[in-house]
Amino acid sequence: MKNTIKSLRCLPEYNLSQAKLAEELGTSRDRISAIENGAVPSGKLMLRICTYFNRDIREIFFDDGVVCTIQSSKKNSKSSELSKQNEVMYDEQGRMLYHPDFHHNQGKRFTDEETAYLCKFYATDTLKSLSLALGRLEKSLAYRIAYLKKTGLIDYYRSKWDRQMNA
Repeated sequence: MKNTIKSLRCLPEYNLSQAKLAEELGTSRDRISAIENGAVPSGKLMLRICTYFNRDIREIFFDDGVVCTIQSSKKNSKSSELSKQNEVMYDEQGRMLYHPDFHHNQGKRFTDEETAYLCKFYATDTLKSLSLALGRLEKSLAYRIAYLKKTGLIDYYRSKWDRQMNA
């Protein structure tokens, strides 16, 4: 996955080594190096990176409309079987269907941090990029937003996000 982490951490306002950034984010230097070289971080780590640099997920992880693709494995007798397993499929509304590489949090309970992120950026971001950031289906996010609107909790979680950022 293309990203701009290396260029961000080298900006004069941050001037961070991989080790220092890893320490700030609560991960390892090897993980930061892997992400800079194209590895896909977990949804939680994506959130921490976006929060740390105070940037939208699209600014860090998707330049110029880059779409995530799964690299195909070496061709062998099972290559057609593997490509079917790794194929990204979409529903009639253009939403990505479940894929384990992109939706690693699907089926798990939403954390408060994820809910706060969703409420904060729902109005300004697309469900597609939020889906990739949180590792959940777009449909699940739409249901979650509908529930939060119905219960009147959107503003609570937005302000919770703001409090976390100002702390």
